[in-house]
Amino acid sequence: MSTVTLLISARNRPGDLCYTLRKTREQTRVPDEVIVIDDCSDAPLAPHVLAEWPTARVIRNETNMGLVASRSAGMRLASGTYILTLDDDSNLTHPDDLKVAVERLEREPELGIISFKVYTGPELSQQGNHERERYVASFCGCANMMRASMVRSIGTFFDPLFYYYEETEYSLRALAGGWRILRFPDVVVLHRMAMAGRQSDRIFGFSMRNALWTVVLHYPFPRILMELAWKSGVFTLETLRGRRFAAAWWGLRSLVGGLPTVLRARRPMSRLALRRLDALRVRTIASAAEFDDPPRTQLRDRVRWLRHVWWATFDSRVWDTERVVKPRDA
Repeated sequence: MSTVTLLISARNRPGDLCYTLRKTREQTRVPDEVIVIDDCSDAPLAPHVLAEWPTARVIRNETNMGLVASRSAGMRLASGTYILTLDDDSNLTHPDDLKVAVERLEREPELGIISFKVYTGPELSQQGNHERERYVASFCGCANMMRASMVRSIGTFFDPLFYYYEETEYSLRALAGGWRILRFPDVVVLHRMAMAGRQSDRIFGFSMRNALWTVVLHYPFPRILMELAWKSGVFTLETLRGRRFAAAWWGLRSLVGGLPTVLRARRPMSRLALRRLDALRVRTIASAAEFDDPPRTQLRDRVRWLRHVWWATFDSRVWDTERVVKPRDA
């Protein structure tokens, strides 16, 4: 029988964490195991967690290891067939969500990750959900479910990332291993977006460093040159637009300092994996057969996608997280 581990990495947000646990207990199919990684909160989170979920396992980091390494630690400890990952400020919104997610994974053994539909804001939008499921190139870190056998196959997250961008890096490894990633809108998650601990310059610095590290980790030559060029251009322009000079300088110094570690871990994608990535970026891939044998994309398709991502990056909602976020479809 399949089992589910709920994994939450948390730091300094006991109220949000307890609310997420309470909402999870309302599921018709509750998790069989709950693991909470307390990433060196100012005050231990265990009393709050155990008051809500007495059988939960709470692991406290004695130093701030970062979101990425904390999630990796939880993935290694998980005993479930599937690992449900939620942020401490994200919650399932329908009582059958977990049941439906497990049923979807059971139907497709090659499905490694399902990424739920996420609304960001203090409450759920009332607009209808008409989206259909499709295979995608990445997933949402705040709300997803993974197959534990995939984790054992490709490993956990790349811990030096510390904070942010771990989903993109992990997705490239999943695609390279032949695992499918599914956008699954049948499950809707509310990301309440707690402001505690969110600093836009910090997010920008980590995102810049980790995005460029990911390119070095996984892209083959000569594609690596194009990816580095456009990502560097995006971050340079955002540095100027947002006057994020201190964050960019930190990101650049950290990028260079960590390059030896990144180069030792470098595993370039195969041509098939790269073709699959390009197809998922620019097309709607809804069938397993098309995922396994992806259509070739034209240069103009990739340029159109780059242009879309370029301008989307300058949406202020990407970086300006210190303000109150209005409900929107993420």
